[in-house]
Amino acid sequence: MEDEIFLLIFEADRIQEYIFKTGKLIENIGGSVLIDQFNKKEVYEVIHAISTKGNITVENGNYILNDNSIKNGLDYEVLYSGGGNVKLLAKREDIANKISDALLKKYRELTVSADATCIFFSFDPNSEPLEKVLEKGEKEIRAKKLGKDYKIQPFSLPYFKICQSCGTEPAINYQDEEYLGESCFKKREKGRKSDIFQDFKDEFKKNLFGNNFQTEDIFPKEIDKITDEKHGNFIGIVVIDGNKFGEKIKNLLKQHKNLNFSEKCKILRNFSKTIDKLAKECLAEASIEVLNEKKITKPPFPFRPIVIGGDDLCFVSRGDLSIHIAKKFAEKLN
Repeated sequence: MEDEIFLLIFEADRIQEYIFKTGKLIENIGGSVLIDQFNKKEVYEVIHAISTKGNITVENGNYILNDNSIKNGLDYEVLYSGGGNVKLLAKREDIANKISDALLKKYRELTVSADATCIFFSFDPNSEPLEKVLEKGEKEIRAKKLGKDYKIQPFSLPYFKICQSCGTEPAINYQDEEYLGESCFKKREKGRKSDIFQDFKDEFKKNLFGNNFQTEDIFPKEIDKITDEKHGNFIGIVVIDGNKFGEKIKNLLKQHKNLNFSEKCKILRNFSKTIDKLAKECLAEASIEVLNEKKITKPPFPFRPIVIGGDDLCFVSRGDLSIHIAKKFAEKLN
């Protein structure tokens, strides 16, 4: 049909398994930074290279989503990119196919050992509500993920030196007196050279120090900097996942059923941005309140965010702080 367009959904597979493949905090940080880099930079670069006729604007080297609609003749309209996930609309099947192949290739190149799933299908935006189309897409990608055979790396021959960090990949580098596989080496390098969620870090500093920003790294990159013998050498790892997030989006769009297709796309895009912003603000406020209550005022603080993407959040902290930060975060977000 002439009016048909395509919905494309890209999802990283087993993302927590990739980030936490080892117990090395520096590698956990590096894995998360790579996923964040994929969503905030690589996705836009890849799509923009395929066609400049979309809703991606380049300003001073930064990629920004605008609210131009695919109904205005664009080749594509990105709805969301975050947490290892991408949702977009494509004008034609060949464009959707090119974007799908390019995203999968870039993700595998960047992460080395991680994989992802991508689907796309056609629909008529004049007769099918966006919430119904998204619901169909979520079912299709779930089915494709369940039917996948995930690769394993059974290197057990004496000719291979095995990565001493993850114990599964062939070693290709020697660093820190350890033989490392390509994936672990890349995570470790990225964890050392890059920091995580600069916007969260700025929010944290702003709330804690006002305009007197500190220059030192305020979040530790090593576990032994997070806890100590005085506190039993315990750490807490908190993972938070929003309940029925897809259902909430569906209900939100239903509440605006009188809006046209383009306006609903804008609502979805703004909702995703708001959730991401709120999660970072609430975690910054919650952690600072707990640190103040415990009279911890000097960096490095016994707290470190690892994942903040959409409705997914993970942080590590000193054991006695974890439950208090998680409780305050939940209260503020609700």
